[in-house]
Amino acid sequence: MKISENTTDRLILDDVPWIRGSVIIVVTLYVVAMGFHEWNDGRKTGPYIVVFGFLIGVVFFAFFVERYQIIFQRSTNSIKRRKRSIFGYRETSHDLGAVSHAAIEKISDSDGGKMYQPVLIVLGGPDSPKLNLVDYATTGFGPPTLVDDINAWLETD
Repeated sequence: MKISENTTDRLILDDVPWIRGSVIIVVTLYVVAMGFHEWNDGRKTGPYIVVFGFLIGVVFFAFFVERYQIIFQRSTNSIKRRKRSIFGYRETSHDLGAVSHAAIEKISDSDGGKMYQPVLIVLGGPDSPKLNLVDYATTGFGPPTLVDDINAWLETD
């Protein structure tokens, strides 16, 4: 996720999964090409590899390629969370004044590794709900930097 606009009135965060989508497409095309190669050599498994390779590639693309856009806007006192995938478009709106700050939610995976998910903390105490910016967790240095940038924008008036 990266910042595409940062002004005093508006902060826009974009997550466009170009690499993830491209890798899924390239791997799918490779498997389908190998299936056609098997088919041309007269092997009975060729058509099955073509069909199942294509179907599995489409399923992976459908479930793992989603575009997110988060728009913080002071003039309308709103936060808009937009999500687009092959299943459609969804937009939710939240009150900017109800957000206390951004934080990192740490999640342990099955191997004990740490994964991070940026969330917005809503005013109201320790049991108050959290708004997830995206529906997945990730590793790396991106989420802490993103949270710092969101908090810096929220503090400036």
